[in-house]
Amino acid sequence: MTVRTAAQVLLALVVLVAATAGGALLLAVAENGSSSLHTLVIEIAIPSAIVIGAAGAAAAMIGARRLAKGIILGLAFGALSTAGLELVRNIGFYQFNSMPGQLPELMGVLITNRIMDGPDLASNLIGWADHVWNGAAFGVTYAVIVGGFPRRRSHWIGAGMGAIYGLALGTGFLLSPVSRATGAGIFGSILGAKYVITVYLAHAVFGALLGLLVHRFASSTDPLWQTALDLLPGRSARREAERRPVATCAANRA
Repeated sequence: MTVRTAAQVLLALVVLVAATAGGALLLAVAENGSSSLHTLVIEIAIPSAIVIGAAGAAAAMIGARRLAKGIILGLAFGALSTAGLELVRNIGFYQFNSMPGQLPELMGVLITNRIMDGPDLASNLIGWADHVWNGAAFGVTYAVIVGGFPRRRSHWIGAGMGAIYGLALGTGFLLSPVSRATGAGIFGSILGAKYVITVYLAHAVFGALLGLLVHRFASSTDPLWQTALDLLPGRSARREAERRPVATCAANRA
């Protein structure tokens, strides 16, 4: 059991590193001039996606089904929650002029090296795909770290925790070089409060949806710290003993 638990923790850490390295961080790195987004996507984002998929498959093979489920649902719910973010962002963009432009289109021209030519259909599709992937990467990060915590509580608790996560992501975005590159300035220093409010609302909605979905459908997924604590001597055996009566009662009721 200890060997399997150690393997779960290792696979979870691999997923977190891959999701962080191959996600939205790449756009910030590209805007710092370290490398082009085109190169970063090919050399880091695509391999990172393969690593996450392989880690999920490995988790299922060693019997770590909860981790495998968390990876799959985290990716799916992160991508789905991006729709909520985009709804808020587009309302701000079209109704209140609070956003300087369509960030996915900018990502598309950077990935396809069309910065001098402007967007076309292919670059827009690629930019939106990368944008959704970034949401999926944030989703799997949340699902692996937080999982179904806290159990036996309302799913709205999960939504609240997710909203806090989203606000943290929004703060990171506002402080990143990406905010400067869009013309809004670091923390909206150029566009002002309406830009900051839109960014925070969009990321809060993203996080709330993500937290709600993960807590509702991945409640059996253990948070990473709980799995890591199972490596302590005797703790894993105690947890199994605690679960056994619950499973027995369920079988008797059936």
